[in-house]
Parts: sequence; C-alpha cells; structure tokens
Amino acid sequence: METIPISECVKIGYLQKPHGIQGGVILNFREEYEDSIAASSVFFIEIDGLLVPFFISEEGVRFRSGNTVFLKFDWVDSGDAAREICGCSVFLKRDEIIQTEEEPAEDGLKGFLVFDSAIGEVGQVKEVDDFSGNIVLTIDHKGSELLIPFNEELIDSIDKKGRKIHLNLPEGLIES
Repeated sequence: METIPISECVKIGYLQKPHGIQGGVILNFREEYEDSIAASSVFFIEIDGLLVPFFISEEGVRFRSGNTVFLKFDWVDSGDAAREICGCSVFLKRDEIIQTEEEPAEDGLKGFLVFDSAIGEVGQVKEVDDFSGNIVLTIDHKGSELLIPFNEELIDSIDKKGRKIHLNLPEGLIES
C-alpha cells in the first residue's frame, strides 16, 4: 500500500481530546480551514510519521466554538481508540483546501525562497508553524534550520508565481 506524501497535504490542526465513550474526538484547527473541514469526508492523521486516512462516519462533523470541531471517524468506536489518536496532527490534501482569502494560507508557503533586503537569499521555507497565533517560518539556511517570525511588519512582498518572499528582517537575526 502506498502512503500519501506529506508534501501533498496541509496541516490543519491536531486532535485535542476524546469526546464521549463512542470514539468521538475534538479537533483543534486553524480557522481558515473551517470550510475545508466541513466539505471533507477524509482526514489524514499523522501516526508514526505516516499519514493514515480516517473517514468520517454518519455522525460526522459538528462545529463547536471558534476553532474546535467534533469528529466521528469510521472504525474509531470507543473512548480508548479515540485516546490513541489524540495529540496527533491532522492533515487535508492540499488540493482539497478551500481558499477563502486572496493571500496564500501560510502552509502554502512551503518551498518558497526567502530573501532579506540586506543580505539577499536566506533559504527555502521547510515548515510553517503557528505558536499561539505567531507564525514562524523554518528555513533551510546554509544547511541549518533558521526560525524567522512571519508577520506583516517584516513582509516586503510575496511573489506567488515566482514562489518568493521578500522580507525586511531585523539586523542581527541572521548570522552570515
């Protein structure tokens, strides 16, 4: 059986906790993916580094507050089974993401080249993380990982077609 490459998917959140005794779980998700979650019948859960498909059962999807949703998957039919997958990251296929804004979702920035106005090319975006609402880019910079905050104050421009991000980074953030 062939697995789906993680590069073809977008991380939308994580399974926060079990709900009830019949295998329901609570997904904590980033709000820009609400429409995509509502439309999806299959979610990919990262287990031991592999993306495993989980299909929505008839009880399906029930949105709760702001960024949480109740999910009921086929074959997850007990509280114990639900607990086993809690804490795992949840993904959707990239081509199933419904874009609600003109700007690319932050996860869509993987693979973009990052440039600084002072030093030129910094490196390629390997990962995009959200730390309590603070977006951080993990960049491959000369063979090592570099974490760069990604906020409006630092962005000069984003070239979607050319897959380039131009930033004005604070002096001293990058050691040459």
